[in-house]
Amino acid sequence: MQIVRQIGFVSARESDKYQCSSQGYKDHEIKYLVIYPEFSECLRGLETFNRIWIVWGFHMNTSWKKIVHPPRAMGEGYGVFATRSPYRPSAIGLTAVRLHSIEKNVLTLSECDCVDKTPVYDIKPYLAYADSFPDASAGWTSLYPSKEYKITFSIYSVVQMQWIQGKTGYALDQYIQKILVEFPYQHKSSRIRKQGEAYILPYKKWRIHYTIHEDRFVYIEKVSTNYSIDDINGQEDDPINDNKIHMEFLETFKSIIH
Repeated sequence: MQIVRQIGFVSARESDKYQCSSQGYKDHEIKYLVIYPEFSECLRGLETFNRIWIVWGFHMNTSWKKIVHPPRAMGEGYGVFATRSPYRPSAIGLTAVRLHSIEKNVLTLSECDCVDKTPVYDIKPYLAYADSFPDASAGWTSLYPSKEYKITFSIYSVVQMQWIQGKTGYALDQYIQKILVEFPYQHKSSRIRKQGEAYILPYKKWRIHYTIHEDRFVYIEKVSTNYSIDDINGQEDDPINDNKIHMEFLETFKSIIH
């Protein structure tokens, strides 16, 4: 007997997990849940609800961790079962999304923290009288009150990010907001590195340079590439087919790249 069946998939603009919000309620992008035709009849009556639960899979993860370091915890480690980390023994996600409409077998959603092609395994209606517990304890998260950092971009960094998005589709501004808004400092599980008084946040072969100031203020200075012209010229092959783009970036922004 097959216990878990995939009933459909999410269709979304975001194809990279770093472009997607880490919490569904923060993501206001319109997305679509496409239900396979054999399950269409199962949707009868669901249109009467405006919020639903979807059970889905972390299909882009290949490993899991016993101890994770949530950004909000400022480097402190907690057992994965005490967190909402995606790196779980069973790669299952659960989100209460907003349902806007249903047309045939396509559900229009928002507040959904899923990327394109995310597999979906189940749907249930959200019932406030059964699913909402306002007096629930916040556990260890109460030790770290949420105080988001304000992120500001230099004009130069905006021009660079627009150039990169036009060439690659990578929305670095969304990635920056997701990673830096709660804790922009270097910690155990982050790829952030401190360099003098500044910090560097990697994204694939791109490097985002920023500084942190008083009053929880982050200033994005510029974007650079992890390649040099000599690196690119010295490579015999290009397995991810990005040498040309990085070379063009270096040529376009060479006057201030260093």
